[in-house]
Amino acid sequence: TEEKDELRKKVRELVDLIQSMSGWNKFNAKTIIYWCTATYGHAQVTKFPLLNVVGIYESGKSTTLNMIQALAKASLEDNRGEMMLVGKMTAPVVKQTLSRGGTHVIDESDFFEEHFIPHVFDKTIGTFLKNENMGGNQWKVIEIKVNGALALHLRKPLKDPANESRCITLRTRKIKDYDESKINPDMDKIEPYRETLESISNRLCTWK
Repeated sequence: TEEKDELRKKVRELVDLIQSMSGWNKFNAKTIIYWCTATYGHAQVTKFPLLNVVGIYESGKSTTLNMIQALAKASLEDNRGEMMLVGKMTAPVVKQTLSRGGTHVIDESDFFEEHFIPHVFDKTIGTFLKNENMGGNQWKVIEIKVNGALALHLRKPLKDPANESRCITLRTRKIKDYDESKINPDMDKIEPYRETLESISNRLCTWK
């Protein structure tokens, strides 16, 4: 139909735009787009893969995370600034942030506690109890609720092979200095396609 053709055209435009701002090929660009599209159906599914962006310094991972932040479903409050998290994720921090729904992106997440991954992946075990050290030899059992899509940036491979199957992994590539086909990353050009991805999710996908 005409509507579907227009959505396909927008996706092709976004693929080209992502490629122009990064070292991603078409397959990788589509993977980012499809994962972000699926975040708009997250509430309707039981299991949802994490997106794991692996890359060395200055290889485009920050640009990729910013693209995800611009395109994916935000929390219920639609506060995109709160989607980006950095560094170590302790149980109290997870409790406060990853229970809001929507999508979160964690930069420099090598200190992310890997045992949270199954709970992010599978909603049936998304609520669990954890014995948390409160300091001074004091421990407290706290309830953790995890509800949302999650993208990570890791420099090191995951320790648990089972968690690899719960993740879609993309490896960033450095852009050559003399590549004149590339333009500076500009999220203002990416953001208008957010409505396209939400439309695809809402109109073309039967999530249930």
